[in-house]
Amino acid sequence: MTCKSCGGNYRARELLCPFCGRENALGRVWKARRDEAEQAYEAARKEAGRRYSPYVADRILSRVLALEILAGLVFFLLVGGFSLAEGLCREAYVSLRGESIARELEALAQEREFVQMETLLDRWGLYGREEFYPWCQASLMARDYESFTEHRIAFLAMDEEEKREDDYHLEYSIRDARDILTLDCGLYSELAPENRALYEEYCREASAYLTWTLGCTGEELAALSEQEEPPYGEYERMAERARERGSWR
Repeated sequence: MTCKSCGGNYRARELLCPFCGRENALGRVWKARRDEAEQAYEAARKEAGRRYSPYVADRILSRVLALEILAGLVFFLLVGGFSLAEGLCREAYVSLRGESIARELEALAQEREFVQMETLLDRWGLYGREEFYPWCQASLMARDYESFTEHRIAFLAMDEEEKREDDYHLEYSIRDARDILTLDCGLYSELAPENRALYEEYCREASAYLTWTLGCTGEELAALSEQEEPPYGEYERMAERARERGSWR
């Protein structure tokens, strides 16, 4: 299936998109169905073991399992059919109204209404379509910036004791700052010219936070600006060094 956020392709049974981490509702339903089938099978196995001979119990269990598998297949065929029909309708609408949708997205971008932009992109399944690349990228950039802002504000709002004990907001504000600096947007990591000003604005804020608020060294800032992911545990170590410096005081 195709991720609505980044356009990546992955199995429908995955709980999260392996490229951008967006939750997959269909995978969650599959897991729930699988768990229900396993629980029903285990309950039937125990009951059959108490009431019947091993041979009869085995036949009963086989039928229960077959019914559960059949029910799961029917469910996914129905879901797949509805998804296919929905996809065809969306494709037809976008083909007819593509220019109108593009103008609407452009207006939202100029007004910096990125939440509405993401809603529109998601509604019509436009993530992954080349003709909507700039707006898909802008919405993902804005999502990273929003996450960065939330973690940054949450951390700075803490008192000093809470800051010393925090092992979440500080670290994730650093992670999100790196995503901004490296333009970590999955399939949309090549900067579109239309988004240069927005990218530079976000980079200035992320760099200022890392440098002036957290007191990051030039070496740390350079490591966070590289495309290659920092070594395992480096975010935790950077957060600990930032707490020791306490540049925000």
